[in-house]
Amino acid sequence: MDRATYESWWALHLRVARGEALSLEEKTPYEGGRRQLEQGEILADPRVAARAALDAVKTLEEEQGRLRTRKAELEGEIVRLEALLGEAVREPLATGR
Repeated sequence: MDRATYESWWALHLRVARGEALSLEEKTPYEGGRRQLEQGEILADPRVAARAALDAVKTLEEEQGRLRTRKAELEGEIVRLEALLGEAVREPLATGR
């Protein structure tokens, strides 16, 4: 449906939505346009979207677990490295955490 046709159809649709009656001449293009628009709609199965969302959550939870493990490893490395440093060098580093 081109833009001009859609705009004409939309004007009729607003009238129908307001409870106005259409003439026989108006009903034909209105009903034809409505059918055309309904046929163009692709109604997605909500189960597909829900499954995709659940899969995304699972993936993010797995990534979060890996990141938490890596964080703990890095914090341990920091503690180990700080223990090797002298007291004078360690003080400025400790204020960053």
